[in-house]
Amino acid sequence: MAGAVSRFTLVSLASHFISSAWAVFGVNVAGCLAAGAFVGWLMGSEWFDSTGRAFLIVGFLGSFTTFSAFSIDVIALFQAYRYLEGLMYLFLTTSMCVLATWLGLRLVSS
Repeated sequence: MAGAVSRFTLVSLASHFISSAWAVFGVNVAGCLAAGAFVGWLMGSEWFDSTGRAFLIVGFLGSFTTFSAFSIDVIALFQAYRYLEGLMYLFLTTSMCVLATWLGLRLVSS
C-alpha cells in the first residue's frame, strides 16, 4: 500500500508542473532505478533472500511501479543467458499490455 500511495502522491504533485504521462514515466524510471539498486546492494544477504525481496521489490516497488519488478525479471533472464526468452518477454509484455489496454478501452467505448 505504501508504494501505491507514494506513486499517487508523487504523480499528483509532479502533474502540477509536467503532464501526468511524464510524471508516471518519472515514477517508473525511479522505481526501476531503486529496484536495480536494492537488488545489486542486498542480493545474497539472508534478510533480502528470505523476506526483503518480497517486501521491497514485489511489495513496495511493485505497487510503486510495476516496471521495477518487470525490469528485474528481464535482467534476470539476460543474466541467466536466456536472451531469446528475455527479449520475447520484454517485447510481448510491453506490446501486449498496450494492445490489451487499447482493446479494453474499445470494448467499453460506444
